[in-house]
Amino acid sequence: MTTTVRGGPVPFLLRGFLRLLALGTPLFVLFTGLDSDDRQVSWVDHRSLVDSEVPSGMYGAPEPGTQLQLDGKPHFTVDHASLGLWLVTLLPTFLLLVAVSAVALMLLRTLRETYAGQPFSARAVRRLRLVAAVIAAAAVVVPLLQSVSIHAITHRVVPEQATGLWSRWDVLGETVPWLVGALLVLCVSEAFGVGTRLTHDVDGLV
Repeated sequence: MTTTVRGGPVPFLLRGFLRLLALGTPLFVLFTGLDSDDRQVSWVDHRSLVDSEVPSGMYGAPEPGTQLQLDGKPHFTVDHASLGLWLVTLLPTFLLLVAVSAVALMLLRTLRETYAGQPFSARAVRRLRLVAAVIAAAAVVVPLLQSVSIHAITHRVVPEQATGLWSRWDVLGETVPWLVGALLVLCVSEAFGVGTRLTHDVDGLV
C-alpha cells in the first residue's frame, strides 16, 4: 500500500535548491549566447604570486590581441578569441553544469518518490548508481579539460610561458574528493538496494 508522506519546510527548501541547480545549464547557455559577441577569455593564475613592479617582459611579450597583467597574480586575457579557443574555455564549465543539473534532476525524482511513500525501488537504486557515475566522470573530465583550457590560454598569450597540457590538473585536490563523494553515493545506493529487497520480502509475506 502506497502512503503519501507530508513534507515539512526542509524538503520544501531542498526541492527548491535542487530546482535552482537544475536550471544552471540552460541559464549558462542563455547568458553565454548573449555575451558571445566579443568572445573575451581570461585566466588568473592563483598559484603564482608576483611583484607588481616586476616587468612583464620577464614573463615574455604578450602576443597581439592579448594582455598579461601582473598585479599580485598573473592575469592572462585574450580579446576576441578564436571560436575554438572560446569553446575550449567554456567546455569545462558547461560540462560541470550539465553534471550538476543531471544530478539535481535525479535527486528531485528520488525525493518525489520518497515522499510519495515509495523510497525503495529498483528505479531509485539505478538512479543513485547513475548519480555516482556522473559525479565520478565529472571529477575526472572537468579538471582535465580545465588544464587543457589553461594551456590553450597561456599558449595564446605568451607561448614561452605555456604550461603542459596536464600540469594544472590537481588530482588530489580536485578529483579525489569528488571520487570519494561518488563512492559514498554508491554506498547509499547499495543501502537502497537492500531496502528494496526487504520491502519486497515484507510485501510477499502480507
